[in-house]
Amino acid sequence: MRSGAGAMRGPSRSSDDSAPYARPNLSNDYLAGIGPDEWMPLRSPDYYSNQLIGLELNARALCIDVGKKQVYTASGKTYAFDRLLLAMGADPVKLPIPNASESNSFYLRSYADGRALLREPHRQSQGVVFHLDNAVTRLEGRMAVLKSGARVEADFLVLGVGVRPSVALAE
Repeated sequence: MRSGAGAMRGPSRSSDDSAPYARPNLSNDYLAGIGPDEWMPLRSPDYYSNQLIGLELNARALCIDVGKKQVYTASGKTYAFDRLLLAMGADPVKLPIPNASESNSFYLRSYADGRALLREPHRQSQGVVFHLDNAVTRLEGRMAVLKSGARVEADFLVLGVGVRPSVALAE
């Protein structure tokens, strides 16, 4: 997409439930409780309408038929295209930690993930303790056993171990 003469305009569809936002803010001020929701969007809603960009959220693409120039979405909608730009993002790397479950391990990748963490009933006002240069090897009840052998009691874990490109749609 470029600006000026010959600029590409049109629909922008995202599987996310929020307009484009600043991901670094998720792990900094937002989770600390000092960054309000208003800080998250990269642009105002007016920006998209002024630029003639139709922003459609919760529109996860399932399949692309290049021959027919159509994109099929999870909601059952089909969209035709002349030109298609794929910006497929990334998925969090999920660690194979014994006894880890969706109820006690959280991955911070999206704005929705950040909102879920803030709703977590065990969230403590004193913040997060980082154990850098270490790794969780297993969970034993409320104890996280670290690679160093240390045992840390935790209400829940926030895992940030990196991402892998989301390439399945393009394969």
